[in-house]
Amino acid sequence: LLSTAKYEINELYTVSGGFDIRSYKGEHYREVNNLLGAKSFLYENRDLQVGDRFDYDYTGLVDWTGIFSLLEYSDSRFSAFLNISGSSIGFGAESNTKYEIPHAQSDSTIYIGNPFDVVMVDGVEYSVNSPGAKLQKLDKKWIPGGTIKIGAAYNIDKRNSVFLNTGILSKSQPYGNVILDNRFNANPMTFFGSIENERIMAVEAGYHYKSPKFAANLNAYLTIWENKPVSDPPSINDPEKCDPTDIECDFQTSLNIQGINSLHQGIELDFAYDINKIITFEGLVSLGDWYWNSDAEVTSNNSGEVLYTFDATGVKVGDAAQTQLSGMVNIKPFKRAYLKLRGTYFGNNYSDFNPEALRGVNARRQSWKMPDYFLLDIHTGYGFNINDKYKINWRFSVLNALNTHYITDALNN
Repeated sequence: LLSTAKYEINELYTVSGGFDIRSYKGEHYREVNNLLGAKSFLYENRDLQVGDRFDYDYTGLVDWTGIFSLLEYSDSRFSAFLNISGSSIGFGAESNTKYEIPHAQSDSTIYIGNPFDVVMVDGVEYSVNSPGAKLQKLDKKWIPGGTIKIGAAYNIDKRNSVFLNTGILSKSQPYGNVILDNRFNANPMTFFGSIENERIMAVEAGYHYKSPKFAANLNAYLTIWENKPVSDPPSINDPEKCDPTDIECDFQTSLNIQGINSLHQGIELDFAYDINKIITFEGLVSLGDWYWNSDAEVTSNNSGEVLYTFDATGVKVGDAAQTQLSGMVNIKPFKRAYLKLRGTYFGNNYSDFNPEALRGVNARRQSWKMPDYFLLDIHTGYGFNINDKYKINWRFSVLNALNTHYITDALNN
């Protein structure tokens, strides 16, 4: 349910706001879909048929409530805005198999990791068909968040203007960093012991110039991104069920690592210059300095024992060229005909990696830096009218005209 309202207070002020209410239900399971002519699918010494589910089978539940407000001011020379929003997200889960079974001789609970499992405890066999077996349910855990943004722009005169924007964002972690489903272990679903919001603080300032023949934009930015979520939380031997020296222990637990921070800063310039009525030149300069600024450790909720440490301090962020230079010449010899030559240089590009993997001898180790490269693209076209009703536009492009061999993406190691 989405709603927005807007009200013009007067010629200078406008206020708007609204709410955002959502409910999500997602089925998560692994299921035999097609035997491809076989009699069965053999899984852990069990013969499974089409429709049989295994490994995990649960329902993810997410409820969302949000509200936002925006105040805007604008006159002939000055404009500004203030945006405030808030949200609260509820995370929950329900198993679709009866994994929880009361222990026959105590008040404890037996957890079945798979609907096909039979567990022997104190001489008694337990399975999903045991008396008292029930579905496991996690009641929703509500996590608040919010945003404050403010910005302003000022027209110094007809050709010059400046702007400044800043904001703070507090955002809940994604589902996989809130709920530990323990899909491959005989442990109950639970919430991660430590759940902290992502925090993003940003400031951006810029200058704009325009004249009949030349226009340019210059801006600088600084973004501090704290507690970035781990896309695939690492697993370690469960300290409560595994001998630390037993690397083949079947009881694994996933860790939600807090304190993965990065800093993005840089300057950007783009401009266009009409040399004459035929030739236009455009340019772009983007110089970034992006690096991880974090080292952290994860401790046991019960004993306080350090379970996992990493150190990515000063290591460059991967998977993006932090230096880009581009220039384009656009030639229009006559109406509806053009020739464009665009050259772009990419540099300071590091292979992608997971910062939480920088442990031990690899602490603070830079990932592989890909070779810098330059690409030249050529575009040309011409358009003409057949008659008053029909027009033809002809276009032709040569990408990478210099046949450069280059690497755009890489995964470290």
